[in-house]
Amino acid sequence: MYSVGDIVVYGNKGVYRIDEIGLPQMDWLKPQREYYTLIPLFDGERIYTPIDTPVFMRKIMTKVEAMDFIMRMPDILVDENECKNPRSMESYYKTALESHSLDKVTMVIKMIYAKKLASKDKGKKLAQVDEKYLKQAAGILYRELAAVFDIEPEAVTDFICDIIDGKTV
Repeated sequence: MYSVGDIVVYGNKGVYRIDEIGLPQMDWLKPQREYYTLIPLFDGERIYTPIDTPVFMRKIMTKVEAMDFIMRMPDILVDENECKNPRSMESYYKTALESHSLDKVTMVIKMIYAKKLASKDKGKKLAQVDEKYLKQAAGILYRELAAVFDIEPEAVTDFICDIIDGKTV
């Protein structure tokens, strides 16, 4: 069980602060169940979810865990075989994001970013499905890291690069 004030990842929706825990005062919620009231840190709407929700939920990483994760990012390898089968890409991306593994989310970002660079070199645009999942994957990862380091999600890419390049510690 979580406590009021905890910062959590809720499904693939984003990063939230637990604002209240208790019986809801709303007719449309089941009054016999306790709920978390979740307030978004960056974007989204207030969420009311039962404390025994089946939706994936976990506390955000600590700063130490996040730094360790960022330092491991260059070693997260892209599955080259998956990159070559365009018909299965959407299913692959969806499964990776639904795993809630930041390693897999990072793999999706790296995979699509490599495709984006290759497409740009050929004078082509990235496929819509790739754009969609790049945006989702980056949102998942960047919002959590932004919450951990108290920065804006838009600043996360530069922040990661600075850490990996040894400019920030």
